[in-house]
Amino acid sequence: MLDNVAQIANRLDRFERYLDEIRTALVQMAKTEERVSIILEQNTELFKRTNQIMARLAEVEKINATQGQSLSFFERFGWLLVTAAAGVVGWMFK
Repeated sequence: MLDNVAQIANRLDRFERYLDEIRTALVQMAKTEERVSIILEQNTELFKRTNQIMARLAEVEKINATQGQSLSFFERFGWLLVTAAAGVVGWMFK
Protein backbone atom coordinates (compact mmCIF):
# COMPACT_ATOMS: atom_id res chain seq x y z
CA MET A 1 0.00 0.00 0.00
CA LEU A 2 2.88 2.36 0.75
CA ASP A 3 4.21 1.66 -2.71
CA ASN A 4 0.83 2.58 -4.17
CA VAL A 5 0.80 5.88 -2.30
CA ALA A 6 4.33 6.65 -3.56
CA GLN A 7 3.26 5.95 -7.15
CA ILE A 8 0.20 8.16 -6.77
CA ALA A 9 2.35 10.92 -5.23
CA ASN A 10 4.87 10.56 -8.08
CA ARG A 11 2.08 10.78 -10.67
CA LEU A 12 0.61 13.77 -8.88
CA ASP A 13 4.03 15.51 -8.89
CA ARG A 14 4.43 14.85 -12.64
CA PHE A 15 0.90 16.10 -13.27
CA GLU A 16 1.59 19.28 -11.28
CA ARG A 17 4.83 19.88 -13.25
CA TYR A 18 2.92 19.31 -16.48
CA LEU A 19 0.26 21.81 -15.40
CA ASP A 20 2.98 24.33 -14.47
CA GLU A 21 4.52 23.92 -17.92
CA ILE A 22 1.11 24.40 -19.54
CA ARG A 23 0.49 27.51 -17.41
CA THR A 24 3.90 28.90 -18.38
CA ALA A 25 3.20 28.19 -22.06
CA LEU A 26 -0.21 29.87 -21.85
CA VAL A 27 1.32 32.97 -20.24
CA GLN A 28 3.96 33.13 -22.96
CA MET A 29 1.30 32.72 -25.64
CA ALA A 30 -0.78 35.52 -24.11
CA LYS A 31 2.27 37.82 -24.02
CA THR A 32 3.10 36.95 -27.62
CA GLU A 33 -0.49 37.57 -28.69
CA GLU A 34 -0.43 40.96 -26.98
CA ARG A 35 2.84 41.87 -28.72
CA VAL A 36 1.47 40.76 -32.10
CA SER A 37 -1.67 42.80 -31.50
CA ILE A 38 0.38 45.89 -30.68
CA ILE A 39 2.55 45.38 -33.76
CA LEU A 40 -0.51 44.99 -35.99
CA GLU A 41 -1.98 48.21 -34.60
CA GLN A 42 1.31 50.01 -35.21
CA ASN A 43 1.48 48.62 -38.76
CA THR A 44 -2.05 49.82 -39.44
CA GLU A 45 -1.13 53.30 -38.20
CA LEU A 46 2.06 53.28 -40.30
CA PHE A 47 0.10 52.27 -43.40
CA LYS A 48 -2.35 55.13 -42.80
CA ARG A 49 0.52 57.60 -42.40
CA THR A 50 2.25 56.23 -45.49
CA ASN A 51 -0.94 56.65 -47.52
CA GLN A 52 -1.28 60.25 -46.27
CA ILE A 53 2.34 60.97 -47.18
CA MET A 54 1.87 59.42 -50.63
CA ALA A 55 -1.22 61.57 -51.22
CA ARG A 56 0.68 64.70 -50.16
CA LEU A 57 3.61 63.71 -52.38
CA ALA A 58 1.29 63.28 -55.38
CA GLU A 59 -0.13 66.74 -54.68
CA VAL A 60 3.36 68.25 -54.47
CA GLU A 61 4.35 66.53 -57.71
CA LYS A 62 1.33 68.04 -59.48
CA ILE A 63 2.16 71.50 -58.14
CA ASN A 64 5.82 71.04 -59.09
CA ALA A 65 4.88 70.02 -62.63
CA THR A 66 2.69 73.12 -63.01
CA GLN A 67 5.37 75.38 -61.58
CA GLY A 68 7.95 73.71 -63.80
CA GLN A 69 5.92 74.51 -66.90
CA SER A 70 5.49 78.13 -65.78
CA LEU A 71 9.17 78.45 -64.99
CA SER A 72 10.07 76.89 -68.33
CA PHE A 73 7.92 79.44 -70.18
CA PHE A 74 9.42 82.40 -68.30
CA GLU A 75 12.94 81.01 -68.70
CA ARG A 76 12.47 80.75 -72.48
CA PHE A 77 11.00 84.24 -72.60
CA GLY A 78 13.96 85.53 -70.55
CA TRP A 79 16.48 83.92 -72.89
CA LEU A 80 14.59 85.38 -75.83
CA LEU A 81 14.90 88.86 -74.32
CA VAL A 82 18.60 88.36 -73.51
CA THR A 83 19.27 87.14 -77.06
CA ALA A 84 17.33 90.05 -78.55
CA ALA A 85 19.22 92.52 -76.34
CA ALA A 86 22.54 90.95 -77.33
CA GLY A 87 21.51 91.18 -80.98
CA VAL A 88 20.58 94.86 -80.61
CA VAL A 89 23.87 95.60 -78.81
CA GLY A 90 25.79 93.73 -81.51
CA TRP A 91 23.96 95.59 -84.26
CA MET A 92 24.66 98.92 -82.57
CA PHE A 93 28.42 98.25 -82.49
CA LYS A 94 28.49 97.22 -86.12
